Order: sequence, then structure tokens, then C-alpha cells
Amino acid sequence: MTEARRLGPYVLREEIASGAFTATFRAEHVEIGREARVKVLKASVAPGGPLAAGLEREARILGQLDDPGVVAIQDVRREGGALGLVLEPVAGPTLAAMLARTKRLDPDVAAAIALQLARGLGHLHQRGVVHCALAAESVGILPGGGVKLLDLSAAREIGGRAEDEPFEALELGRAEGMAPEQILGEPPGPPADVFALGVLLYEMVAGEGPFGAAPAEGRPEALPSAQANMPASAQASTRANAPTNALVSTRASTQTNAWTNAHRVRRDPPRPLRGLLPEVPRGLEIVALRCLEKEPDQRYASGRVVAAALEEVLAERGYAEGAEKALVARALVSAKLEGVGVSAARREAAARVREPARLPAPVQRTPLWVEARPLLGILALVVLGGAAIEIGLRDHDEPEALGVVEGSEQAAGPRGYLRVLARPWAEVVLDGDLVDVTPIGRAIPVVPGRHYVTFRHPNAPEDKREVVIAAGQTVLLDVTLRVNRGAQDAGVDAAPRDESP
Repeated sequence: MTEARRLGPYVLREEIASGAFTATFRAEHVEIGREARVKVLKASVAPGGPLAAGLEREARILGQLDDPGVVAIQDVRREGGALGLVLEPVAGPTLAAMLARTKRLDPDVAAAIALQLARGLGHLHQRGVVHCALAAESVGILPGGGVKLLDLSAAREIGGRAEDEPFEALELGRAEGMAPEQILGEPPGPPADVFALGVLLYEMVAGEGPFGAAPAEGRPEALPSAQANMPASAQASTRANAPTNALVSTRASTQTNAWTNAHRVRRDPPRPLRGLLPEVPRGLEIVALRCLEKEPDQRYASGRVVAAALEEVLAERGYAEGAEKALVARALVSAKLEGVGVSAARREAAARVREPARLPAPVQRTPLWVEARPLLGILALVVLGGAAIEIGLRDHDEPEALGVVEGSEQAAGPRGYLRVLARPWAEVVLDGDLVDVTPIGRAIPVVPGRHYVTFRHPNAPEDKREVVIAAGQTVLLDVTLRVNRGAQDAGVDAAPRDESP
């Protein structure tokens, strides 16, 4: 190449990313020397064609966003009728490069990366945008431990028309990252991004996908089952284009594996993370599996909700608020990737960021009842006389009072705490009141006494527990519901879901 390609005042240096129809270059402004990333259409794409409209849509969507977790657009340029996006420079490797080096990540590091991704996705969702194609290749890991969404080429406005047909996406072989509703061709909403984030979180922790690998290419027994799940048009196309050379054979195998993966995503439950790796924190497994629920309304509603759950996971692991960047920065150094994608002019600044990125000391939380003991002592003195008179008037054979939930009139005084875990998930009914849906990343404060807890799932019998909690005591209820998997696979509820509390 005798002369560097240019887009306006930007000289395009080396190519750093390549999509189906676009290429992204590291670039430099010729007059002020400012670095940038420039994304342009490939030479094979007509500037006025429908594929070019996708780049214009990406520019329009990026212009609506303003979040540190999403790459920022700085300018739009046209050369010879072709559009180019000028994006902020992003130092550091992609998540795909990090996983290629380490194979899998420490669960706490994976949670820290997923937390920052969830915040970025949450910003998209708040602005009415769905990412639609979250993948490790489009996630940047910054030297200081930050995480950034780099590519929004598949992003759509919520409720807008999707230009790409779902079966085209399957041909590209990314079925496992697509939510079941996307595979069926339904318009994706924020829960589709939540599903993709769950897949990515699972891959970071386990080093493999949640639904297993596709069958070996060309394995005869895999072909009928995969083709049986294709649309009639796709089956006809596969038969009509029987392999006649190595190239066609490879394409057919790839297409078959994509359809097999799609069938797994739609029908198979994800493998429990702790079944593969017992050291994975239970709270992190709960978050991942909730993201991977088949039905959109059973997942977290948006990226912001996932972020809140992951914040609780890291807090329960003993990390102070804001530790996520330090966790990721340390992992980059351990993987010897801290200098990847960083220009010489930025290395010194990156080193300054790394030095203080030490993990904060685990937070030692003092129970609320311990902190409140002095105040409770004063209150006890104030009410002692009246309480003694009332006790004298009571019937001593009065049955033990049931515990009541925080916020009721009877809730003034010392507290106990209830933590609940339920697999796969459940509504938690405490003393007749619906409290929340698992995973609940917090302890439920209750007054001392006897409590009745019911776990409800639409495809499982109710699990009822009775528990007595003393002041200052934390009790954990860990249940596994007997879910009717046959009903789930058939797409029907084994038992109607009771919506009443």
C-alpha cells in the first residue's frame, strides 16, 4: 500500500476489527495528531445499498447515547458518497482476546466485567435501544479495568423493525448468543440482551457455553435432528444445495451446527455452573441462570436490574463499592494483556491507572442490630414501665406471636434476617405477603419469631417452610423446586401461576 487511505482529515492506519460488511481502523487526525477509531464500509458494499443503511442507523443510535460503558461517536464523514464513523479511541484488548489467553476467568473478575457490561446495556435500554448481538469480540477491556461496548452495528430501537432476518443470523453461527425469542423471529427487547449477557457471563466463568458444544461437523446422526427443526424452506435449500465440493460442504456443516445450536437454546436448560465448577459463588450462578431463562418475562427486565444483582454478588463476596475496575485491571496484568492495543503515547497514563488499582480490603459489615444496641437500650428504659403493666394484664397462656415483616406497626425493635435461595427461581411469600422474586440479593429483615415462607414457581409444587428467627440471627433457606421439565419443554405451565400474593 503506497498511500494511506484517508477519510477526511483522518489517516487510516492498521485494521483492528472486521465485520461482515464493515472494517474498523486505528486512525489519526493529520493536523492535530488525535487518535480515533474509524469505521467504514468494506469496498464490496455499495454506498447506497441497504447494507450501507445499517452504518447510518448505527451512527444515529450512537448519537443518542452518552455513557462511559459505550463507545462514543465523535464525527461522521463522507468520502465519495461512502459514510464513515469517527469513534473515540479505545485502548486495551477485546474480551475475546482476553478469553483466548486465559480460557476462563476467575468468577469475581467475570462478575466485575458483566457488571460493567450490564450498566452499559442498561443505558441503551433506558434510551430505548436494544443491542441485539452482544459478543466477546465487541467488548473492549480498558487498561484501567473499565469495560466498553465497541460495536452497535446490530442495535435496534425498541419497537422498531428489524432489518435482519433471524435465519440470516443463524447462518453466521451465533445462535447460542441469541435469545429464544430472537431465534423465533420475534422483535427483541431488553430481555434479549439480558440473555446474551448471561451467555457471555457463563462463558467467562466456565470457558464454554451454557448449552454445550455443537455436534462434530459432518456427524451423520446430528443431521436429521437439526434439519427437522429447520423451516421447510431451509430444509429444501439444504437438500437442493447438497455438497458438491469442500467449500459447499463446510458451509452446509456450519449451517447445520447453527440450527442445532438454535434448537439447544430454545429447548435445553443451561447446565448448572456449580455442577461444572463447585467453587463458583452460588449468588453468581443464580444471576447467570436467571439471565438464561427461556421466557423473557422470567429474566431480569433490563441491564440496570442485572447490574444491581451483580453489585450484590460482589458485595456479598466482600468487595467494596467500585472494586470492579480494580478486579479487571489486575486480571489484565495477570494475563499479560495490559499493554495490548495501547499506543506508546498512552502507556505512561495506563501505568498510572494500574498502580492504584489494588483490590479494596473486603468490607466487614457489622449487623444492624449490633450497631443499634445503644439506641435500643435507651428505648427499652423508656418503655419498660408501660410494658411491665401490659404484661401483668395479659393472659400468660397467650400463644407465641408470629413474626412480622419490616415496615409493619409491630416491626419496631430488634431484627432478625432471612436469606433465601431458590433453584431455578421462585416467588417468595413471607407470612402471606409476596416479598420478591429470587434471586434476592439482600437479607430480608424480620422481627424475631416464627415465620412461614412459601416458594412458588409456575411449573413446580409450592415448597412451604416454617422457620423461627431470633434477634440478630440470620437464617438461610436454600430450596430446589421440583420443576416439571416436561411441561417447560412443551411450552406450557404444569400448574397455573397464582398471581395473587
